[in-house]
Amino acid sequence: MKLFSFVFGQWDINLGNRLIQKTEGRYYLILIDNAGMYNRLQVRYGEYPFVLRAWRLNDYQEEIHPFPFDEPQELRNASCEDAKKLFRDFFEPEELERFCKRNCRRLRYCIWDNALWIQYFADNPGYTTSFVSECPQYALQAYKNLTSEILISFWKEAYESSQRIHIEKLMADTLERRDQLLSAQKVHDKAYLVIS
Repeated sequence: MKLFSFVFGQWDINLGNRLIQKTEGRYYLILIDNAGMYNRLQVRYGEYPFVLRAWRLNDYQEEIHPFPFDEPQELRNASCEDAKKLFRDFFEPEELERFCKRNCRRLRYCIWDNALWIQYFADNPGYTTSFVSECPQYALQAYKNLTSEILISFWKEAYESSQRIHIEKLMADTLERRDQLLSAQKVHDKAYLVIS
């Protein structure tokens, strides 16, 4: 479940989005509310993702620097007015008001590629990162076999609509996260993945 959530970008993995169903004497874990998979993410395996929340309203220039994972900004107990000053370039006035009321107490974010990226849940013990310390060989093989063609079949309806560019970015992000997962054991002294 955690591998699926990481690779496919399901960032909202709180306990309320999991169900247990008993069928023919067996228990199954079911993930619900998977709309988060439609969001763009920037994430490193084993960490909380940054979720694309809003684009700058004016002036788009493509970012050429890597994502600043190690340099997030933090907003803590700010006034709504201070938060509005920081984020007014990303929201229309009514949406800005709602956003600031919900987020001015605590928010970790980055501004990158002319967009606001938020790292939800990093300070909330009810949410865990999507990584595992052990992974069976069959699961790794399934992710090795994941291709653009398979992802197109997964996103078929949206891919064939006007959302094609967004879906292509989601697919590229998915394959990049898959690659992170597959190489995690080689990068770290203490392996995230122990293959049995």
